[in-house]
Amino acid sequence: MSYLVFPSAADAQARSAAAWQALAYPTGATTYLWAWQLHPTDGRAALRIPPTPQDAQIDVPQAEYERLLTAEEHAAKVETLPGEGWPAAEL
Repeated sequence: MSYLVFPSAADAQARSAAAWQALAYPTGATTYLWAWQLHPTDGRAALRIPPTPQDAQIDVPQAEYERLLTAEEHAAKVETLPGEGWPAAEL
């Protein structure tokens, strides 16, 4: 699992929704690709990005899954959340 930290939950939600829309799956109950978790005090949110499309429960090739993130987002991903009060990730 890797994480992409955003300034707010709204930003994380919007990015997750954009990734879901980029997949062009039929519209349904799902509107977000990745889950997120909130920082308990400062308003930031971290997208939880599984390493493979299978882990994300979608059926696309790995290369297509990786293209859902920009080069800047790939560079900004972290393997663990900073130790600044983030709660443990929920599975």
